[in-house]
Amino acid sequence: MKPISIPEAVMRVSRYVILQDVTEAAGTKDEQRRVGLCFDCVNAQRIQSDRGSTFYRCKLSDTDPSFPKYPRLPVLRCMGYMPADSEGHKLIG
Repeated sequence: MKPISIPEAVMRVSRYVILQDVTEAAGTKDEQRRVGLCFDCVNAQRIQSDRGSTFYRCKLSDTDPSFPKYPRLPVLRCMGYMPADSEGHKLIG
């Protein structure tokens, strides 16, 4: 069998794309585990600081004081949890 010659530039691009996809998927999974229900809740607002820290603000706290403005993560149970679809819209059900 004759070895296939792939230009080095193509190999670098291919490796980068594959690693980027895997890294993004792993990062999302880790963040979802770290954040809990707020990760995909329509009532949560993801806030990124100038220093790179990420916070999750509960929009329900604006009208109901029983919800903390910045809940302690991970949130494992919440009466206000409403899952969103992949575009961030409220799921009906």
